[in-house]
Amino acid sequence: EVRVSFLRLVEKILRNLVGRKNLDEDKQIKIISSIFCEFQHEIDQVIICAVGELLYNISEYLPLNTLQNLEHSYIDPGFSCNTSGRRKSIVYLSSFSARNSVFDHFKLETITKSFTKSFVWNSSNGSADKCAHYYKKLITIFEFAMRIDSTDLLLIISRALARIRCSSRGEFYLTQPKNVDGISAALGRNKNLESGIQKHVWSFPEELDYIPPELLERINKNVRFKQQQDVTVSSVSIDISLWLSLALQIIDHPSDWEIYSYMLTFLCPQVSNVALFKGYYHLIEAFREMICKHLIEGVPSSLSLPKDLYKGNLHVVYVRNLSPILAYHCYLPKQSSDELVNALLHGLRSWEKPLIPVFHILTVCCYEIPSSIKKFLTPILTQLQTRITSSFVIPTILEFILALSDSPDIISHLTVEEFKRVFA
Repeated sequence: EVRVSFLRLVEKILRNLVGRKNLDEDKQIKIISSIFCEFQHEIDQVIICAVGELLYNISEYLPLNTLQNLEHSYIDPGFSCNTSGRRKSIVYLSSFSARNSVFDHFKLETITKSFTKSFVWNSSNGSADKCAHYYKKLITIFEFAMRIDSTDLLLIISRALARIRCSSRGEFYLTQPKNVDGISAALGRNKNLESGIQKHVWSFPEELDYIPPELLERINKNVRFKQQQDVTVSSVSIDISLWLSLALQIIDHPSDWEIYSYMLTFLCPQVSNVALFKGYYHLIEAFREMICKHLIEGVPSSLSLPKDLYKGNLHVVYVRNLSPILAYHCYLPKQSSDELVNALLHGLRSWEKPLIPVFHILTVCCYEIPSSIKKFLTPILTQLQTRITSSFVIPTILEFILALSDSPDIISHLTVEEFKRVFA
């Protein structure tokens, strides 16, 4: 208790000293380095939490260069491990070999939460350079967490980075996740619809002390997003492709159900923010390919699924993740649209559970990518003929048929026999 009180006193002194003319950076570092130099060997979890809170508090007012010097000397070494090779935009997990960190798991988790909270705070209240700094810090720790296969660290960071949004005017802000009720319910993680799911690592909605809701939905006009054509990354810009590339690695080569299911749930509404991924359409196409592959072929054998998971519900999740891809169809090759419809056709042939979301998307496809619907219309109608006996899906099928009637170009090649097969 005495040590915790001392740390709080030091933080108050630092906060009061900020802005004084005669206080230079070296003096600031000397005041606080005495605390962090012993942090590596600290084993008391109460003190570790207090140091983590101190690290967050000073991020609000200390100059960025002071924070960087502090992190470089005392924090960054705890998030390092030996790797071979140089990272690319998308690197498979198998290229990493885990090494023991200097910090234990509790310490790693505490510091990661501190950096995450600093990112959230500086995203709404702080300077643009600090916001960009903590974004890059979280990306670095995310890569480290992948190397040591730490689902806890991956989830902490994902909960913040999956909240990033871009307004129609290109402005940066963090949001409260929306439009994930259906996906989270399909995975049995929606607390509003089900009880007794607290045992899971994540659920929806979540209350997180390191992501205060009052700091969300605040636009930071000083932060800009890096565009693909930019040669260099500004110190106040966010390269969103770094986050999406890492998220795609998790989906493409999953090793743990918790982080895999989290990505499938919360990446979907983020991808629907088209302005956020402007110019990074190759990554959107990669996302589409992965979801289609998992829908058709199933999840990789490396992933162990929960015993109580109904695979039809997992197909619902895949289908819902294909929905926001339609917003990018004009930026993607024609083959992409064809493969998306082909994957949806596979969804029609599999389980009953995804039928309604499949027909919903096919209805939208009639207006967005009619040529791809036309290409697969005959096998779609064949499946429709067998599925129309399911009473719960009949209204959705009728919506699809009405959409076809509004698109004469799609049905122009149908024969009389094909019309009779469905409408007779």
